[in-house]
Amino acid sequence: MWVLNSGNFIVDKNLYNEAMEPALGIEQPLSSDAVAISYYWLKYGGKIKLTKDLWHYHRKRWDSVSFTEGENSHISAEYFKQKILYLNLK
Repeated sequence: MWVLNSGNFIVDKNLYNEAMEPALGIEQPLSSDAVAISYYWLKYGGKIKLTKDLWHYHRKRWDSVSFTEGENSHISAEYFKQKILYLNLK
């Protein structure tokens, strides 16, 4: 989940906009927006590449969405994780 929920990505802006367009206007549990973005990116055919020497230190702030949204954040992450797993079954 740390990969899907990072929200720290480098992508082409136009490809990103194309990938996210299907999500616009759809009622979804978006408390875990980074996982939702990962889902739509993968569904679009985008790839996630882990680079050995590229890293960052992530600290959770008091206003982090996982704190402010509580259980909704977990529900959202699980919702999109299941959708990502289903993509691999096709």
